[in-house]
Amino acid sequence: TRRIIDLPCAFRGNGVDVEEVLFVSHRWETPSSPDSKGDQLAAIRAHLMSDAGRLVKWVWYDFWCLPQKSVNGDDRTDTERAVF
Repeated sequence: TRRIIDLPCAFRGNGVDVEEVLFVSHRWETPSSPDSKGDQLAAIRAHLMSDAGRLVKWVWYDFWCLPQKSVNGDDRTDTERAVF
């Protein structure tokens, strides 16, 4: 199920149980690969499988949710560049 959560409200915990939302942003290993060996994903998965992580219902992961620059340069649209 897809759900849109107002980001400022989520940060404040308004209208959302903060234990149900996980925000993930991490440094890329190289300019062309955020997680070439899957180490970051494994850490996220381990958290989600833990007692605390089992409460998480929604994951916001920057790589999936924000337009990224490609290896060949910045091919994002003007709108995407304005947002991120």
